[in-house]
Amino acid sequence: MISLRADDKILERSIQRPLDLKAWQLKIPGVPCMKTAVLQSDALNENGYLIPFYRAVNELSALGIKKMAVSVAVVYPGKFGDNSPSVDFIDEKSEKKLCDNLKKIKKLCDTLSFVFKDAELSITKTGNVKTVTVTAVEIADEISDEIADGIEMADGSSKESDSLSDNRRKDESGKVSVSDYELKRGLSKDLSYDIVMTKSAGMSGAILSASEWILSGKHFPWKDEYVNKLFEYSNHLSVVKECQIAAKHGARIMLPVSDGGVSGALWRLGIAIKCGIDIDGKKICVSQDIIELCEFFDLSPYELMGDGSLIIATENGEELKNKLLCEGIKAEVIGKTSTLADKTMTFFGNKRYITKSRGDEMRIVDIYNV
Repeated sequence: MISLRADDKILERSIQRPLDLKAWQLKIPGVPCMKTAVLQSDALNENGYLIPFYRAVNELSALGIKKMAVSVAVVYPGKFGDNSPSVDFIDEKSEKKLCDNLKKIKKLCDTLSFVFKDAELSITKTGNVKTVTVTAVEIADEISDEIADGIEMADGSSKESDSLSDNRRKDESGKVSVSDYELKRGLSKDLSYDIVMTKSAGMSGAILSASEWILSGKHFPWKDEYVNKLFEYSNHLSVVKECQIAAKHGARIMLPVSDGGVSGALWRLGIAIKCGIDIDGKKICVSQDIIELCEFFDLSPYELMGDGSLIIATENGEELKNKLLCEGIKAEVIGKTSTLADKTMTFFGNKRYITKSRGDEMRIVDIYNV
């Protein structure tokens, strides 16, 4: 069992609309950005730690953030005594795996020049599900005066800066709000931008579905060498490097693919830039082994969890594609933005509309009943 992000309709109805939140993260001047990613599973392996780690840091990297601190919280089901949890609630083998996986996360932080801030371990009485929560927080070189706007000081007064950023304004109630164009970095509705996609669709979904299948004691009708290739995608889940390359190129917006797959990311892209998109489905890269896995489970690779892939809206998409290829990162120009409102994807002349995500394919299809 794996926990997955709710579909876009539920998120919009229950959270985003009532709380007046955006479907994407905005970078507010002076306020450090933060991203939390959660993964639950009956049997956590290495990928149960890697996927939420990369999901959290990828989101901040797509906002142009290079310095961040990472915290990990792990929840294990435990054996409780009359008054307190049993000291041996986690067996020696599981404890070693926990320690090894946290060491890997710390090593990744060192490699990426991030700060591994801390790790926590909690126990719960409920069920057998283990939970990993990774939080990435931006480290600012210096705190702007704007962060203190409206904050009560020790003497009871409030500090107000003389001016607000160009991307901030006060509404009629006096509250500071953020311009929709903060994320778009000057994106013009009058221009057409190329949409570039990196790597393959469905990578993290392939890793998790294969892991759950094998942990359930079942086998694939393929050779072990072929199955092992699926787990090698865990080495390609970071988009930090391509975010830096795209930012130097002048990319207007970058969105990491996650739950809901490429289709979900493209929908959110269209909402973020408030214009239509026209995608050539044939150009969306899906590795052959992921295609075969999706056929085995009857999944759509375009709506399968796709951490490790990045969607970029930019000028001169072919030039950016070549820069990425020179760095060993597979990339393709898959479409363009449009002045029309429609968000479409075309396969061999057949056009279909990109709609709000129904949720990730791994939630829709029960792999245990294949």
